[in-house]
Amino acid sequence: MREHALRPARRERHPDRALRLLQHRPREERLSHGPRAPLRQAHAGDLGRALQLLAARIRLAAARIQGSTEAYFALIRNFRRTGWLLLYLFGASPAVCSSFVQGRSHKLQKLSEGTLYLPHATSLRMGRLGYLSEAQDSLAVSYNGLDSYAAGLQDALTKPYPKYESIGIMNGTDYRQLSTSMLQIENEFYSTIRPKRRIRSGERQLHALRERGVEYVEVRAMDLDPYAAIGIAPTPAASSTSTCCTACSPRAADTKHEIDAVGRNKQAVAARGREPGLNLDRGAHKASLRDWGCEVLRECEPIAQGARRRAERRPREQRAPQRARRRGPRARGRQGPPSARMLDDMRVRHQDSYTAFVLERSLEHRRALLAKPLSAEADARFARAAEARSRNSRETEAADKLLRGLAAAVPPPEALGSSLRAPPARRLAASHEHDRVLLERPADRLGVGAQIPTTRALRSGAQLPSGSRPSPE
Repeated sequence: MREHALRPARRERHPDRALRLLQHRPREERLSHGPRAPLRQAHAGDLGRALQLLAARIRLAAARIQGSTEAYFALIRNFRRTGWLLLYLFGASPAVCSSFVQGRSHKLQKLSEGTLYLPHATSLRMGRLGYLSEAQDSLAVSYNGLDSYAAGLQDALTKPYPKYESIGIMNGTDYRQLSTSMLQIENEFYSTIRPKRRIRSGERQLHALRERGVEYVEVRAMDLDPYAAIGIAPTPAASSTSTCCTACSPRAADTKHEIDAVGRNKQAVAARGREPGLNLDRGAHKASLRDWGCEVLRECEPIAQGARRRAERRPREQRAPQRARRRGPRARGRQGPPSARMLDDMRVRHQDSYTAFVLERSLEHRRALLAKPLSAEADARFARAAEARSRNSRETEAADKLLRGLAAAVPPPEALGSSLRAPPARRLAASHEHDRVLLERPADRLGVGAQIPTTRALRSGAQLPSGSRPSPE
């Protein structure tokens, strides 16, 4: 194209020339690191150009981070719209052991003694009884960008939630929970996909995202495959990637109405995904699950073709196993999705017993994994990693005890005297807790796990150490 043609290049200065001149100046001419070194005019000019270059690089890096972050959020919005398709294609939890819902309200049906199910369910784990928190139903976190996403999480991390306030934070010197807000840490936010960033020691995930942008996304919609020894096969992994990568989404499309529709579609497919004629919410209209799903899969075809061409460029000895793995999912596809295959196997081989099916699968996977022992190098690497993790855990627990001792040493408000306007005890405890939350340590590492129930058990209404239950919401 004419507009992309390049003119004959002329010799230009290297973009790093200012820095290189500063670095290669003779020793006696270089800037001294002494506290009172005079700054020559020549040095000042070189330093000014170097700082300008550094500032330009910083601006460029910031622009790249912003562009990458916006692309990730577009990917997340698109995935949330069509993520229900993964529940249909790869959901593998249509039945549960009856002990899982003991004492809880549910709409499951009895399949056999000790086994409950829903006839057309795909993934009960992603439904009302699984990976969901009723307390978070009121959350409407927007994925239009990092600012709106961070603001939504910030509110959930800082605003008190009445039910959790009734539990309280402290039981004497032990912690019942980290805070009384709806979320104690960012990882408690239930979502099928979340933007993530590797954090530094002592850093909060939300702070890392705000400072350095999105680094990768975490997909949490996949059930463990009961027919794969490691819990996931190449086909589901590739399909989830393809679902992520289909068309970019418009920025303004993420609204409160759409967020609610995404939640309804997920719940419908989790509980009734294989129901004939099931319709889902798509904009202002209803859409057939079958028709919408086929449309999404057609959009994934170019990605699949590109992956196939890339695989064909591999050496022949590496292509044979790939073909063998591709035949496996095709054969399974003729039996229906994994949820249907699982119920068929339970009926034919295990008298509709969920426990018997899971035990048989577990023993089969154990035999398969033991038949492939780790190499000596891998075994040594895992041993070193385990020792490092154990050492870090001991250091963390020691730091926790130190912080607890410091908190206990703070005098109560009434001991400060009437001349000081001391805050109420509840606000003082909240202040101490705010400082502790900054460390982002999970509750089971606070050194109190053996004395009291976990925070999740407390928040679900478990018996408290004092013998009382949290008051109803």
